[in-house]
Amino acid sequence: MFKIFSIIFVLVFSFNFIHGQSETTETGEEVSKEEKYYLEDRNTLLNLLGNIRDFRHSEVDTTLQIEMKVKKIKELRDRLNKNLKGTLIHLKWAELKNVRPVEKIQLRPGEKMGMYQAEYSISDPHRLGFDGIILEIEKPQNSSEGQIQVRIIKFHPNKESVMNLKKQSKGELSGKIRKLLYSGGHSTYYDSEGGPYEIIEIEIE
Repeated sequence: MFKIFSIIFVLVFSFNFIHGQSETTETGEEVSKEEKYYLEDRNTLLNLLGNIRDFRHSEVDTTLQIEMKVKKIKELRDRLNKNLKGTLIHLKWAELKNVRPVEKIQLRPGEKMGMYQAEYSISDPHRLGFDGIILEIEKPQNSSEGQIQVRIIKFHPNKESVMNLKKQSKGELSGKIRKLLYSGGHSTYYDSEGGPYEIIEIEIE
């Protein structure tokens, strides 16, 4: 009887170890692997930005304040690019959105036409349909429900290197940073109130 119980225990443990898709947090909440990886990727991206998000403008800012904040963001963005260029970034759950040829304007000195770019994003597994990260603790006037669009572009040397990539596939993504772009604020439109927006775009190789 004891031998039978031991065999059953081992089989159950092995199945959970191999097929388990969730973990338990310190608060006792069960978190899926996908959600765990998403949270880690979200933190990775936010850590890259430093305090640049503090200077996005809002709907209550004057024209002068907006101009000052836009200028400050540009200064911080230039500083970030200087410090982050060549830094290795590793994401655990990036989703491939598309693959397309690199345009001439994107090439750096010494690079030739024929390169390809694979476009990725990350998304909250509980908020499908939005390519980016969500910060629910954000104040409404600072971020539209805390939504930050995310676009990651990985450069490849030729067509052969991207031939087997498949859209909507998810997995690890690594590369050295070529450029980081960030913009954030409050947009306005002629026929509507507009709304807050934030965009992160990272080029890697």
